[in-house]
Order: sequence, then C-alpha cells, then structure tokens
Amino acid sequence: MRVENTVPIPAPMDEAWELIQDVPRIAPCIPGAELTETVSDDEWKGKVHIKVGPIALQFLGNIVRKELDETSHRMVLRAEGSEAKGRGHAEADIEAQLAPTESGTDLTLAMDVDLQGAVAQYGRGVVADITTELLNQFANRVAGLLEQEQAAATAVADGSAPIAPVSPVAAAPVKPIGGFRLAMKALWGSFKRLFQSPGKRRSD
Repeated sequence: MRVENTVPIPAPMDEAWELIQDVPRIAPCIPGAELTETVSDDEWKGKVHIKVGPIALQFLGNIVRKELDETSHRMVLRAEGSEAKGRGHAEADIEAQLAPTESGTDLTLAMDVDLQGAVAQYGRGVVADITTELLNQFANRVAGLLEQEQAAATAVADGSAPIAPVSPVAAAPVKPIGGFRLAMKALWGSFKRLFQSPGKRRSD
C-alpha cells in the first residue's frame, strides 16, 4: 500500500534539504523508531516498536539510503525488519521530495508499505489508516524540528539565549507506535469510508 502527505516547512529549501539528508537527526521524528547503529553514511540499524490493540511488536532491521538526488531534492530510504519474536515482517520504501514555495518549502513524504504477520490481520484498510496517521505525525514532526532549530539559532544570534536548546522531539523517550487513540482514529477513518454515501464518494 502507498500513502502520501505534504506539509509546509517554514524554511528555505537548502536548510530543509540538509535536514532531510541527516537520517540520524530525523529518525526520532518517526513514532516508535530508534536507530541503534550507524553502519555507514548510507546504512543504519534500528528498531521500531508497534502496538495496535492487543498486539505489541518490536521490529529489528536495516535502513538503507537507495537514492539521493541533489538536483531534484529527492531521497529514497529502504527499511526492512523482522519481528523480534518471529511474528511478522515489514518492508517499506520512504520517499522524501522537496519543492520551493513562496513561504518556504513543501515536504512531500510517500511510503510504500508491506506488512506480513500479526499486524496485517487487521486488514488492509485499517493498516493503511494507521500508516497514514504515522506518516502525518512524521511529516509534522520534521517540520516542527526544523522550526525549533531555526528559533534556537535566532535566539542565539540576537543574544536572547546562550545556547540552542535540545529539540523535544529528539530528547523524548521512544514510545511504541499505535496505542488506543491511534488505533481508534484509524478505525474511525475506516468506518467513515464504509458508511459514506456513494454520491459523496464519487464527489470526493
């Protein structure tokens, strides 16, 4: 399945592009994700904690930078992982694309996800809704991280702060993906589509 989201970033494209390329820097923006080892400039090891309803899983795997296009400001990451207790497998291609705007930069994130095992039992629709919500959180956190860093740099430059503060996103403890609220939000999205009138579906 493929999900996609675009969020505005209040920063020039060069600054946004520098941030997007720094995988260890943006990794804490992914809900439930944690990098555990840097293998090379283009490969990392990590884990993702997932909890949906009664299922609690931990995927261990690798992240590899497949593409990095400086001209088009596009990057593609490949993530693969197996559940620690053998209950599932996940693969995802994550594409980040930047485009300049009058007020800054648009960040478009697209994710192609293949889930197998326990998580997939919830059905394609629910899994797609949960994945969409996670992608939205990631995109908004990336935008927020850059905004915080810009504010800190401005504060240092004008002398109102001695040092730039540590980003709350990066400093926050790792929490599992999912939980009751996320699952309910995803389920509500599924129900809305299910009971939506045929006429409204066509107009959308």
